[in-house]
Amino acid sequence: MKIADFGFSRQMSSFEGLLKTLRGTLTYMAPEIKEGRLYDGREADIFSVGVIIFIIVLGIFPFQEARKEEYFYKLLVNGNYTKYWNKVGGESLSAEFKDLIQKMFSFKGSDRPKM
Repeated sequence: MKIADFGFSRQMSSFEGLLKTLRGTLTYMAPEIKEGRLYDGREADIFSVGVIIFIIVLGIFPFQEARKEEYFYKLLVNGNYTKYWNKVGGESLSAEFKDLIQKMFSFKGSDRPKM
């Protein structure tokens, strides 16, 4: 899968180390980018792909922004998965789908699945 927000995209021929620049659209942006931390672009991309998959399946955004203070993202960060899925109307989705999305939305990039 290839994704790009052409206003902020960057081509990398090989892994060049950690990034610092603010890149992406707020709703799709991983928390480490928003917080201004050094981040692995590949891990941030997994987060963004999770947002896209969520929208394709449910037809809504999973949260406004991936910040610990934001109500819906906070439910995920705190492990309140049942309440989260009930609030977003995803209670009937498969356990495998929910598990994948929860992992893709992990606060720590290193906890997200790898390609």
